[in-house]
Amino acid sequence: MGIIQDFIDFTPPQLERTGVAVEFWVRGDDGPDVTGDGESVATWSDRSGNARDATQSTAAKRPTLQTNEANGLPIVRFDGVDDDMGYGSAEIIPGLYPQPLTIGVLIRVAGASGRQHLLRIATGQAIEMVLQFTDVANQSPLLGWRAGDRRGMSGNFGLSTWDTNSVVVFTSDGVDPASTNWIYTLDGASQTWARVDIGGAGNTNFIGSNSADADFFNGDVAEIVIYTGELTASERQRLERYLGSKYGVVLTQ
Repeated sequence: MGIIQDFIDFTPPQLERTGVAVEFWVRGDDGPDVTGDGESVATWSDRSGNARDATQSTAAKRPTLQTNEANGLPIVRFDGVDDDMGYGSAEIIPGLYPQPLTIGVLIRVAGASGRQHLLRIATGQAIEMVLQFTDVANQSPLLGWRAGDRRGMSGNFGLSTWDTNSVVVFTSDGVDPASTNWIYTLDGASQTWARVDIGGAGNTNFIGSNSADADFFNGDVAEIVIYTGELTASERQRLERYLGSKYGVVLTQ
């Protein structure tokens, strides 16, 4: 294991191959429709090429752009009260569930305000993939398929770990979750999972809430990339190094 912090001339689409494709990609330094510090973001353009732009038509519910927040780069800040953005109704994950996928994010969770939804991902079966933080005391992350036989994985770590910019990567091989086939890393280090059930069903693409005016995310988002398909260990590390180098996060790999 070592500490790695270096610049990688790399972008997420370089990992695309048969069975792996970038489906959604937003970044604070390229895509928001504003440039001024504190300005409200109405549209956050998708850089995947799939035109799944994240939008919010209600001015009072828009997150704000904050400049010079992550290694000198801008982020999009969600207030935990009413900010969220939808990014289209088209399926990100087609077909039956579960399906292999990878999610990489650079985020900062600002506070322990109860359950918070960071991402909701529409699938082809009137269900969704959801990434949320569920524990008031320590902000446990939870990733799972919300459906009749709800399946998911949850990990635990202290809130102090989160009140800073963090690289988080989840991968799933598309099999019912177990500690060996769903992988979660925080700043490059593998974390422990436990199998859990999660509630409800739906089929929406949202950043920052459960899409029903509840469970708002309180924190910063610098970058989100969603792949259909499972990255290999070496590919996952390349994605981690890209996010860590870009945003000044020291990784353990």
